[in-house]
Amino acid sequence: MNAQLTANLYRRPAPNTQLPGLSYLPMGSSLVVRQWVSGEHLDGNNLWAAADDGYYYWGGGLNVDELATAATPWPQLAEDVQISLVQDFLNNRRLWLQQQTTDYRGCAIGYKNDDTNGQIGLTVYVGTKQAGTLPKLIRWKGVDIPVDVKETNGASLQLNTLPDQADPMELGGSIARTGSESYGSRGAVLSLKRAAGQQAGQRFLLTCAHVLHPTAQTSTPIRYDGTNNGNAWPTASLPFAPRLYDNLPLQFLRFSPIEDFAIVGLTDQVRIHNRLTLHHNRTAVIYQWLGYDEVMKLKDRRLFSQGATSGIRSGRVTDVSVSYRFDNTLMEMQRLIVTEAMSNGGDSGAPVLDEQDKLVGIVVGGDGHTRTYIMPVYGLFANSIYTLLV
Repeated sequence: MNAQLTANLYRRPAPNTQLPGLSYLPMGSSLVVRQWVSGEHLDGNNLWAAADDGYYYWGGGLNVDELATAATPWPQLAEDVQISLVQDFLNNRRLWLQQQTTDYRGCAIGYKNDDTNGQIGLTVYVGTKQAGTLPKLIRWKGVDIPVDVKETNGASLQLNTLPDQADPMELGGSIARTGSESYGSRGAVLSLKRAAGQQAGQRFLLTCAHVLHPTAQTSTPIRYDGTNNGNAWPTASLPFAPRLYDNLPLQFLRFSPIEDFAIVGLTDQVRIHNRLTLHHNRTAVIYQWLGYDEVMKLKDRRLFSQGATSGIRSGRVTDVSVSYRFDNTLMEMQRLIVTEAMSNGGDSGAPVLDEQDKLVGIVVGGDGHTRTYIMPVYGLFANSIYTLLV
């Protein structure tokens, strides 16, 4: 199968950058792809081509004619290669997909697909499912990717009205913007990475940006790094029994298609730890988080959450790398994880764990009946000065 380079690409002895490239092929060159493989994640893409010259080339810089046919059909590809191919398609053709789909709501790397016999494939969310909206197969880089169209009843960022009773001092309890009647949930206790060089022992609390900032009508990213810049940034309140901790300072906020995170500073008086009491009184101690590669392999795994409204809930993963625009925001969120419903209004920011008690992400939205949407934390911890408090 012939492919053309859309960028200068190094010849690599393996599908990663751990060893130096031997030389490179210039943009516009052609090569023959022997098979697609999964390798190092570069610029949102871990698809690599094993070429007939014996070298590997990063798939994000390769273009394949739509009529070309790969040597290995979809059902015979390894699961990680299927995931890489769908992600590569979404990276390049998301806008086209939106334009081709009637009543488009979002898309994802899908599992448990009704139309693909349980295979991994491309899931497209629509408001109303209509026959003939999309083909059953979409050819991408020589491979026919199964397509599954799913109806969604609509989902929202999950805030709620502040409860009358104060919560116990634990993760998953409520947190609110000071002076607001709406609340979300506390996600995890953080500290600074050692390289940050700031005061030892500082502690912080993670929740969703939309809990502490009015993001609903925002179509452009919001960023805050602890400096005022002439803006009156919000503070947070924690209703702990028997008192209210008020005006906790905002330290960090990101609201963008791939981020919905807010971090507030904690005072010494706030005694909260990275522990959750799960079913059957089992205590989960949270000191590790799930990286990108682990998140992409959450197929059918059961996750656990504790929210200010729903308490302890669990649900199985149905889709990963989800793009979705919630009913109460103008921005389409990306890189989400979708599970069976395990949240309600007020659970935004709630911590989500896997079976090994690793932090997967925080709840950002849901429809209250069928689906919960989770923002993974790997991007936050990889690209900021914060990490989990151990």
